[in-house]
Amino acid sequence: MTADLSGSQGHYGFEEHWLYDQRMLWPGQFTYKEQYDLAHNIEEKLLEFYDKPILRRFLLDRLEFAKFQLGMEMELLGVQGYDRTYDLILPQSTGVMSIIKQDPTTVAIFGDRKSGKTVTSWNIAWELYNSLKETKEGVEVHVFGDADAITKALKEYTKRVDAPVEAVRFANVVEEHRDYEMPETTGRNQVLIYNEVGESTSSKRGLATENLEIVLRSLRVRHERRWMIHNIIRPQTVDITLREAPIKIIHHCTQDNMASIENMVRDPWKPFAWRTSGLRPGQAVAIYSLLGYQVPEKIYTTAVDLYFPKPPLWLLDVIQAGKGMEIEHANEIEFMRNREGKQNKMPKGDVIRDQAFTLYVKSIRDNYPRINVENVYHVLVDWQVRHITKTEACAKNHISITTITDLIDEGFVQFPQSS
Repeated sequence: MTADLSGSQGHYGFEEHWLYDQRMLWPGQFTYKEQYDLAHNIEEKLLEFYDKPILRRFLLDRLEFAKFQLGMEMELLGVQGYDRTYDLILPQSTGVMSIIKQDPTTVAIFGDRKSGKTVTSWNIAWELYNSLKETKEGVEVHVFGDADAITKALKEYTKRVDAPVEAVRFANVVEEHRDYEMPETTGRNQVLIYNEVGESTSSKRGLATENLEIVLRSLRVRHERRWMIHNIIRPQTVDITLREAPIKIIHHCTQDNMASIENMVRDPWKPFAWRTSGLRPGQAVAIYSLLGYQVPEKIYTTAVDLYFPKPPLWLLDVIQAGKGMEIEHANEIEFMRNREGKQNKMPKGDVIRDQAFTLYVKSIRDNYPRINVENVYHVLVDWQVRHITKTEACAKNHISITTITDLIDEGFVQFPQSS
């Protein structure tokens, strides 16, 4: 008997129902509405004409043309249903980050060692920090089980003269914890990174101690304004509540880890989990709930992305330093690094307006061509942002105190008025 695909009432079992009605494309996966409209239309037609090879060939050609014409990064994934194969579009997207930023939630990150889990978890924390830092509540980041010493590497990195200002400010809100005890609520938004699940939380006896507390708190993240990010190496040790995390990000999985994923995810998700065996370091498949994103004309439920985090270069440097790896071994770092990218030592622009100071770059260059404005900028960062003494900041950056004083007196460097 062939399943009737004209409506959801004719679907053959839960898997067909989920693949056809529940897993869906949504506008947040695409840059332009035209991309979403075209991809959604092609996928619907592929489902409708699954038994008409000529029409399917036309649709596949149209999809390839659309990828080129509209700049759509995606691939077609064949998923076996009860008695047929479904052609589903898997877009490369940051749609999952849009959902993560929307409301406090729990994110579970799985994958083999060196597949990019650490980079993903810290990049999510970094993006949440940028999204929440201007809110009235503010934001703080708590790190648990930091086996790779990323927090320590971050603090050390921000002592460098050339450390970007944004890295320094991020480091100021990051706190490392030696145990897994949940921090008290402070009224601020909290981002919690469980970078490595410790023995006490992964063992069976741990279910009665720290793990129980983590599980219970994961159910109340929204009420307590907490984002919980779990970086997990061995999925089989995770409590059932975390298995049901609304957002799963799965990196490259092989052998035992793939077997664990198969046992952990529901049947309709398994083809997407299998796709991870072909991922490069740093790449992932994200499966996430869309219940927080709704529009009047349609109910969205679940989406699947190819998710490639794009952290700033300084964060990759910090993670590489924390892991203590040689470059040739840090595959997930090197793959994600833009080899053509260069860290600007100073932001571009005729005027640099920072929270702590304003620097009139063009005016200094016009009036004092011999002064190295970049060194002046680093003096101001060290002095005003990292709170190094003025004398030490000038000595480190080879600028005399007299020069800085003259620039301030003449208005080329200004500070916000104290209230």
